[in-house]
Amino acid sequence: MVDQKKFSSESHVAIWVGNHTSEDELDEYLEDGGFSGDFCFELDDDMAPEFSVEPGPIPLRNLVDGFTCSEQFDEEFLTRSLELGIFKASSILVFHGMSYSPDGLPVSKEPAMRFIGNFQFDGFDGES
Repeated sequence: MVDQKKFSSESHVAIWVGNHTSEDELDEYLEDGGFSGDFCFELDDDMAPEFSVEPGPIPLRNLVDGFTCSEQFDEEFLTRSLELGIFKASSILVFHGMSYSPDGLPVSKEPAMRFIGNFQFDGFDGES
């Protein structure tokens, strides 16, 4: 298990989607080590993600809308999701300032969330 700081990158966001249907369910997954176990890194409270949870699957365009500076990465995120065959989800995690790489990590073969990718992020209010 590695420290989340290993993936620090001011110019990126890392995004995961899943099928959690309540904040309690997502919180439990994050706080009880499910996410860390699936993706092999310890979550850092100082680098906590933004998240959204819906009661059922909705189009990803609706799910990503409204995140801080989402206009900087939403189209690239949607394109990558479509390439992966993912059209809907009910939960999403957006880690600003992070570029995740599973290389060399024993990532779960059946994680509860799907890593979509790292996307360019120019910083808050255009500052990098």
